[in-house]
Amino acid sequence: MPVDLLNLIKRHNGEKTWAAYSSQEMDNRQTGVWGLMAARDIGACVFISYHNICYLTGFLYCYFGRKYTMVREIVASYPFVELMHSWTWFQSGINTDGAHNPVANWLIRPGDILNLNCFPMIFGYYTALERTLFCDHASDQHLRLWEINSQVDERGLELLSPSTRCQDITAKLNEICHAHDLLQYRSFVCGHSFGVFCHHYGRETDVELREDVDTKLESGMVIAMEPIIMIPEGQPGPGGYREHDILIISEHGAENITTFPFGPAHNIIPA
Repeated sequence: MPVDLLNLIKRHNGEKTWAAYSSQEMDNRQTGVWGLMAARDIGACVFISYHNICYLTGFLYCYFGRKYTMVREIVASYPFVELMHSWTWFQSGINTDGAHNPVANWLIRPGDILNLNCFPMIFGYYTALERTLFCDHASDQHLRLWEINSQVDERGLELLSPSTRCQDITAKLNEICHAHDLLQYRSFVCGHSFGVFCHHYGRETDVELREDVDTKLESGMVIAMEPIIMIPEGQPGPGGYREHDILIISEHGAENITTFPFGPAHNIIPA
């Protein structure tokens, strides 16, 4: 018996729509790339990353089919933006002790440490928000660690400026962790570049806040300040403490475009 393979699986790709970017925006992007190619005597480029393809052509095609609750809320709140390649998740308790551990199915309890992670890609540009929160209250041990990591974040926001080297910023932030005997629990990086490729692109562009990166920050760069300390189970105040702010480097300093507050004064939520 013949099988109609063409109709075996049907996929709906949505309605046709206009590009998310204006003609002027696309002209600026393409002209900028052509100028860089000409300056470096590059005759042709092959782009295989869908981030690059989207940036240079406006072609948006990514859909994962995973309808996360927080992603749906973002779409409902901002119906005028093109949201793609976005993911969110919420961690609690000791499950916060990894960078992005899988979500758990246990109930949140008063006193639990919580991690909010949200990574929407809007109009082809990556952004992110990560915050430490607590349910109802934080123990004295948790509160101490949370305040220290918030101090690191606040100091990092002050240090981001043009002509400052990544390793110099990292060294000053390490001094805070070292003073509290927490350097061994600090994440391998204090921050990284951000933009059109992925939410953590610093390794490829050599713009990470690490001890071995001597790159100088420049006006126009987009940098994430992301201090993280992870305390293992069995020690006082176990869990992961993380903050994540995005800043645009200017000629005279840096503008923090993340308006969600951080720290114990703001993020202890009612049970």
